[in-house]
Amino acid sequence: LAAADAQNESNVFIEFMLDIILETLVAYKMSDNASDKMSDKLEEDLPDGITGTETHAYLLIKKYLLDHDSITTTVAVKLIGKSAPTVRKHLGRLVSLGLLEANGSNKNRTYSLAK
Repeated sequence: LAAADAQNESNVFIEFMLDIILETLVAYKMSDNASDKMSDKLEEDLPDGITGTETHAYLLIKKYLLDHDSITTTVAVKLIGKSAPTVRKHLGRLVSLGLLEANGSNKNRTYSLAK
């Protein structure tokens, strides 16, 4: 908070809060049974041509988006555990497959589930 005040920027605070929220979500684990049921539900209607790594990324993102309106690349990087360029590549592919919608321009881009 002191860094945000000193820089007169809210970005530091927002990143701090997003990190805490993400850590909380990751720490909270569902039981194996509930997780299996959720995975089955999430995998319904995936398009042909989606790779295994894209499916994995999509399932993690979709699970997150069931409780949130949108996701940023920064949050997706932490959620998926891959580099920013790799996650951006997956996000772009998921948009092109019609699974996600991109909103905003480059730095302010967020992604939401396609309707």
